[in-house]
Amino acid sequence: PVSSQGPPAPAAPEATRTDGLEITFPAANRTDTPATRDEEPSVNLEPKDTKLLLRLKARKSLDHDFYDTSAGLTFARTKPLDLFQNLALEARFDARNLPQGNGDLHSNEAFVGFSTGLHFRKGGLKLIDIDARYRWSRDQFFSNDGSLPNQISSEYGFESRTIVDGNIGGGLFRSAMWVDYGSINRNLGSYGRVAAMAGYGKEFVIRRKKHFHEISPPELSEPCWTSYPDPKNPDDTMKNEPTVGLELIVGGGRAWGSVPEYARFYGGNPPGQFLYDELSAQSLTSFPSGPQIRSLGQNEAGIVTEPGNVVSGGTSFWHASVNLSLPISSWSRPLIPHEWVTFSTMREGDEEFDGHAPAGANICRDLKATVKTLVSISGENLMVNQQARDMLTDAQKSDLLLRNQENPTAEEVARLQGAEEALARAKAQVRPEVEALFNREILPLTDFIADHANIISVKPLLMFDVAQLGLSNGQDNRTRYAAGGGLQLDIVMARFEFGYVAALNRAPGDPRGNFVGRLVLRRFF
Repeated sequence: PVSSQGPPAPAAPEATRTDGLEITFPAANRTDTPATRDEEPSVNLEPKDTKLLLRLKARKSLDHDFYDTSAGLTFARTKPLDLFQNLALEARFDARNLPQGNGDLHSNEAFVGFSTGLHFRKGGLKLIDIDARYRWSRDQFFSNDGSLPNQISSEYGFESRTIVDGNIGGGLFRSAMWVDYGSINRNLGSYGRVAAMAGYGKEFVIRRKKHFHEISPPELSEPCWTSYPDPKNPDDTMKNEPTVGLELIVGGGRAWGSVPEYARFYGGNPPGQFLYDELSAQSLTSFPSGPQIRSLGQNEAGIVTEPGNVVSGGTSFWHASVNLSLPISSWSRPLIPHEWVTFSTMREGDEEFDGHAPAGANICRDLKATVKTLVSISGENLMVNQQARDMLTDAQKSDLLLRNQENPTAEEVARLQGAEEALARAKAQVRPEVEALFNREILPLTDFIADHANIISVKPLLMFDVAQLGLSNGQDNRTRYAAGGGLQLDIVMARFEFGYVAALNRAPGDPRGNFVGRLVLRRFF
C-alpha cells in the first residue's frame, strides 16, 4: 500500500517530487515496516519476452449474409524499453464475404510474414511499426445485377505496411502507408496499389480563469492558498475543466496495372478505428478498401458509369473526415472528485503561486493533486527499484534478503552491504531513463486523467466527410459530401458515439444517409 502524509498538521512538511511520501512493502517473516524511497520491494517480476499469441476476430451482418473472419498465430519477442520493441513472425488466414458496390466479394486469404516495432525515447515520434508478408488468395466477385462480369481467380502477392505513432502538440497522431503487389493466375496480368492515411485527435481544454486567494476548508485544520476560482455556484468548481474534442482523418490511394474488380476501391463506412485500434488489428494490417464516407454502408460507394448507372470500383481515391465534440458542463461528472486532502508549503509545480501567495504560505492539496504526486513519486521509485533489481546477479538478489535476518553474522553483514552498494549503483544508472519515461509518457497521461477524465460525460457531436473516387479516364470523378450529428458518451476511458450522417452531394443510387455508431477505448500515446 502507498500512503501520503497523515492528517494535516500546522507544520506540514514541504514535499518535492522525490520525497515527502512513505512506501510500505511486505517483508518476509515480520510485520510491515515503513521504507524510504530507496527501500527494495520484495517482489520478483520475471520478464516474459517471448510470446505465442492466438488472435481470433469475427464480424457478422445482422440483416445480410456478409461476414468477416480472421485467425492468426503470432510468435513475438518483445522488449518494451529497447529501440526494437518487438520482432514477430505471423501466420494468418482470413475468410470473408463482403459487399462490393452492387456485388459480393468472397475471399479466402492466407498470409505469412514478419513485423518489427521501433520505440523512440525522445521527441514527439513514439513508435514505427513495419511489417511485410506474402499472400495467397482465392477471390470470387459476383455482380448481383449482371452489370459487371463475374471474376473468379487465384493470386499471390506481397504487401507491406508502415505505421508511425506519436504525440504532437499534446494530441494523438498516427500515419500509415500500405504497398501491395498482386499477380493473377491464368496469365491475367498483375497490378499494384499504394495508399496512405493520417489522423490526429486532441482534447482542447477550455481553461478556467485562476483566482488566487486564501481559503479555510472545513476538511483542513489551517487556512491555505488555492488558484481555484471562488464561484457563486460551488458546483462549478466540482466539475473538470471542459474540453472540445477534435478528430481528423485524411487519406488517399491509387492502383495501376490490370486491376481486377475485387481489388478496386469502394467507399463507405469502414470497419475499425484508425486512430484507436491496436497495431495488429485487421483494420490496420489490411489494405484500405477505399475512402471513408459515413453516409453509406461498407464498400457501398463506387463509380457510377453509363449506361444504366453501372457501379464499378475506382482506381484512385482521397478523403477527409472530421469529428467535433462540444462540452456541456452540466452533462458531466468527474472521475476524481474535487476534495481537499492536505496542504503543504510551495514545491515543484507550484510556480503559478509566485507573486500571488506569500512566501512560506501553505498551498491547498486536493485529491487530484495527491493522485498525481503519488504516481510521480511512488510509481517512479517502484519502477527504478524493479529495473535496478533486474540488473543484479542472483547471488546479490539473494543477499538482499539478509535485510530481514535477525542477528546477522559479520560475513552476512558484508554480503548485504555489497548487495546494497550494487543496488544503489544500478538505481543511479537506471533512474535518468525511468524519469525520462515518466515525463514523456506516464505523467502526461496521469495528469490528463486526474484533471480531465470524467466518470461520465455526454457531448453533442458534429461529423463531416468529403471523399472522391476516380478512374484513370476521369469518368464520373465526382466528389461526395456528407454531414451529420449525434452524441458522444464517455465513460472513463471508453467512448461510444452514435448519430446520423446525411449525404449532401451523392451519386445516383446512393442512399440519403446512414446511421453510424462506434465504441472505442481511448488512448493518449
